[in-house]
Amino acid sequence: VESATGISLAVPEVCAGLLGIAVGDRVVHMRSVCAVYAAGRIRDWLGQRQRRSLADATICEIGPGIGLLPTVLGSLGTKRMTLVDLPELNAMQAYFLSSTLPSHALSLFGESCPPEGAVVRILPDFQFLDEPVHPADLVFNQDSLPELDLATVRRYLERIPAVSRYFLSINQETRVPEGTPLEGGFLPGLLRDSAAYRCLYRMPAWCRAGYLEEMFCCGD
Repeated sequence: VESATGISLAVPEVCAGLLGIAVGDRVVHMRSVCAVYAAGRIRDWLGQRQRRSLADATICEIGPGIGLLPTVLGSLGTKRMTLVDLPELNAMQAYFLSSTLPSHALSLFGESCPPEGAVVRILPDFQFLDEPVHPADLVFNQDSLPELDLATVRRYLERIPAVSRYFLSINQETRVPEGTPLEGGFLPGLLRDSAAYRCLYRMPAWCRAGYLEEMFCCGD
């Protein structure tokens, strides 16, 4: 896989305590593999459908976790990224990415974002949902929107078309039971029922059983 993609599957050393498969003196984890898969899909989409490279595109990720996908994207040449997550995770992302992407400037909540050069803009969820955000060529989400309460998911889905024309989702399709605190939200149904989203393709996400990859065109 590494030979075909040109991307390392190893977990960065800064991920202390993350267990995985030992390959020589390295550790490979499911999440690092999924990050490489997602980065490859984003790169292919931009190149084949938008005729753009990662180097001249801006990617926005909702719920990036520790920052594995931004690390992979940065290693492939992506210069402009926006990350959206809970404030406490923003702090963890800043620490992690300062080690894995030392060539990128980090812009945190309340700081001005450099207009040029390689930069990762790290935003709390409330700023993304309530304030103008720099436009992106693609918004990506993996492993988080289905876990949120229904009201918050709807706010994100209302906001995404104002940020980008394209939304890539790699998520599971388990329906949250009715009557739970998450109020039975079902991401695929919400997307298909929204006039703001038009599905361009839908296919299995090959890294994990039960996960679907869907690309949407947002807006008119």
